[in-house]
Amino acid sequence: MIDDGDDEMPAEDEEMQRTSKKNSVKIEQHLFDRECWNGSSVVRNYNVDFKSDVFCQKDIREHTGCVNALRFSHGEQLLATGGDDLQSRIWKVDELMLRKNPKPDFLAEKRHTSNIFSLEFDLEDRFIYSGEHRGAVYKHDIQTNQVISSLKRSDVRSSAYNMDHHPSDSHLLAVTFANQVCFLDNRDFKHPIQFKTSRAAGGGDFYSAEFHPESPVLMLLNAEDGGPNVFDRRNPSRPVFLRNKFSGIRTDTRGHGYMGATWSPSGNQFMVLRKLSSPLYFDLISQRCFTLKPARNRNGYLNMKTIKSMIFIDDYTVATGSDHWGIHLWQVPRAHEDVPLVGEDRSQQYIVEKEIRVLRGHRSIPNQLRFSKHNQILVSSGVENSFKIWSNRRLPWSYDIPFVRKKNGEYDGTMEEEQAREKEERRILEDALDRDSEMEGRASYDDVFGGNDQTSEQRDTLEHFDVDEDEMMYAMDDEVDSDEERVLMRRGINEIMGHFRQDEDLHERILHMYRHAQRRRIHELQREIDRERLMAELDDILGLNDDDEVDEDENDDDDDDEDEVEGEDERDNDEEDNEDDDEDDDGRDNDEEVNDEEVNDSEGENEEDEEFDDVGADYDFFQMLFNQEDSDGDSDGDSGDEGIELPED
Repeated sequence: MIDDGDDEMPAEDEEMQRTSKKNSVKIEQHLFDRECWNGSSVVRNYNVDFKSDVFCQKDIREHTGCVNALRFSHGEQLLATGGDDLQSRIWKVDELMLRKNPKPDFLAEKRHTSNIFSLEFDLEDRFIYSGEHRGAVYKHDIQTNQVISSLKRSDVRSSAYNMDHHPSDSHLLAVTFANQVCFLDNRDFKHPIQFKTSRAAGGGDFYSAEFHPESPVLMLLNAEDGGPNVFDRRNPSRPVFLRNKFSGIRTDTRGHGYMGATWSPSGNQFMVLRKLSSPLYFDLISQRCFTLKPARNRNGYLNMKTIKSMIFIDDYTVATGSDHWGIHLWQVPRAHEDVPLVGEDRSQQYIVEKEIRVLRGHRSIPNQLRFSKHNQILVSSGVENSFKIWSNRRLPWSYDIPFVRKKNGEYDGTMEEEQAREKEERRILEDALDRDSEMEGRASYDDVFGGNDQTSEQRDTLEHFDVDEDEMMYAMDDEVDSDEERVLMRRGINEIMGHFRQDEDLHERILHMYRHAQRRRIHELQREIDRERLMAELDDILGLNDDDEVDEDENDDDDDDEDEVEGEDERDNDEEDNEDDDEDDDGRDNDEEVNDEEVNDSEGENEEDEEFDDVGADYDFFQMLFNQEDSDGDSDGDSGDEGIELPED
């Protein structure tokens, strides 16, 4: 009986187990289908696709000044912010994403004496370090809000631009001051160790020093003049990796001040920003350097007015801010992908042609960027006294239609009238969305800009950082190498913009032509332009020296080849009393108009002999560029220009 009972129990248990397993499989299959095949699945579409996703943005307005520093904790559950209001704040990321008006979980008790430029958490997210413009560094306990340590040294009176914690040593912190790089040890906070490097580190201010994420004996050090170099902390006498050893980097990059560098998550790549020039991306695996080119437009990438940071979304996707208020993202070819070199000789480069995305919504320059892989959100801040959260998911009280602001000088009336106009236009838009039942959960104008007067938008501060047309001359262009050509470009574009402001397409074409045409070539081509309208302007714009001009024979008594001039044999005798307008401009070296006055007593015409090498195609380009008719077709008219024959291509 006992044996029979023992035989029956396992059979029942086995049946129950089969049934339970079958039900479990059904439940798992149901969950899998719901999450992975549903179009709105969180699991399927969890990772952000910056190339094609639609992004919403949410403004957090709590600071009373510019937000100069952002930092996620190592667990990415906390976000630290700091800026011109001299107090660092710590926020819970979940509350930032879900609450309408989140409040900081921590407000530093100790105020800095100058603007906060850098922040960092310890490895356990128990302490927060903050560095200021005058060099002081504070360490706060997050739980008790007490200052644990502070560093104020007379020999360190320069900005603390960056801080980076050792990835495994809980005591070691690297602080980048403008004049030196130091290591702070929690056990001896008041006696930092200076990181002494060789001359290869270069001169100028230091902007960043970071530990390698996998091999922290390696340091990525960036100086304004020396650029990014990788050093071994145990022997910093010379760099381990020199940037000029990478293929694809130009050797004539002097004049482009380097501004900060950062490692990729794996440590196999790093990126660096440059003033007035394109960012650079270095791949240690393939030993290649990529120049990240932006799309060419008036609101394209520009790095000139503020100190910015850069981030890696992943090893091959990078982002940084622009003086034209955009957040620019590039995707770089992977190490095994073949990419052709562009250029000649020592100027060959690997080029990433344009961005995969430009996020717009900031009303001034976004300086700082941070990306949370766990939360899949991007956080940005800068000149505004607020910071933004970007997500490809619709966050509560976010919006997807930016609040557009016109730059200083682009609107009529006073600042107050312009703000009233913006508010009225937004009200009309919100009423339309409300009629379609689409305003629920969206942030309104009052949600973004209303509330406390101390945290409201400071319009005068924003306009102070607007890029005006004079500063547009510094628009990034790597093909301008010398200071002389850069000054020439600035003056020339300024004059062009002044003459052709009303025609935006014409302005863009001239801007593009001017940057990429050689000065000598422009001088040759301008002889073929409608002289009455453009010769004087382009002459002043180029400002060519006497030695750059083509010598011309201005002696009317010389014999000329009459075989080269056709259709000029007949002239009205009424032109006897007309004087050539170009006689009054003989003091200008660049006056190349032909004196076509014909006297009745003269036995023939005097015509200058000019040769133009391979300019026919370019002449057609200029005709298209200035939307003018073919001057050869008008040679029989009353125009002062005579039809100049151009050689066939």
